[in-house]
Amino acid sequence: MRHAPSGLSIHLLTTALLLSLTALPTVARAEEPEQTSAPLRVALDVGGTLAAMRHPAAPLPPSPVGFPRFSSDRDTAARATFGVHVALSQFFDVENLWESNALDWYFSKDVQVFSLRFGLEKELPLSRRFSLGLAVHAAAAEASIGAGETSFGAPPIPDTGPAPDSITEVRAFQWLFGASGTVSLLVLTNSPVYFRLQAGYIRYFQQARHFEFRGRDLTPGGFSVSLSGPTGGVSMGFRL
Repeated sequence: MRHAPSGLSIHLLTTALLLSLTALPTVARAEEPEQTSAPLRVALDVGGTLAAMRHPAAPLPPSPVGFPRFSSDRDTAARATFGVHVALSQFFDVENLWESNALDWYFSKDVQVFSLRFGLEKELPLSRRFSLGLAVHAAAAEASIGAGETSFGAPPIPDTGPAPDSITEVRAFQWLFGASGTVSLLVLTNSPVYFRLQAGYIRYFQQARHFEFRGRDLTPGGFSVSLSGPTGGVSMGFRL
């Protein structure tokens, strides 16, 4: 003869079932892997490059004390390059893609030039020691020449005249804008240090000409500066 379950047994079974259902979400959360954000990855490099810098031989404005100045013609210029690269994998679902920035300082006595480049670089691993970098940049460069006049700040003490180190020559400058592409071979080491061998081409949309100061052309002979052309060099970097 079968007996119907008592009310106490049904109550205990219901309580156990409710407790098991309540514990399921907790167990599921415990089994899920913890979501960790990607660490910040930054690379810094410094090196030397050779780039195009073309201008003809021409007279330039005399120095502030009246000495004549003359620019010889040239086709290239060495430059110091400083780079900062930020891995985009920490912000987007991408691999081996870097936001790339560079500052180039041209070594030239007559015409001073510095340029800024902003863009992207895709790194393609070739082996454990080598990677290929493909980069595109937008570029902006400032070219300037001495205007032959001086400017100085206020004297430190009234009626004593300007301090010698506060006197500077005024410069006439022009901004140039363009784009560049670069191919790099990255040599990796067992440490955060790496080496970069790079070659590329930069194209500016105009030349720097008609340097003007106070409404007058300082180079009436048609002096102009072109920075478009191939580039190449070597740098050493450090990845944080």
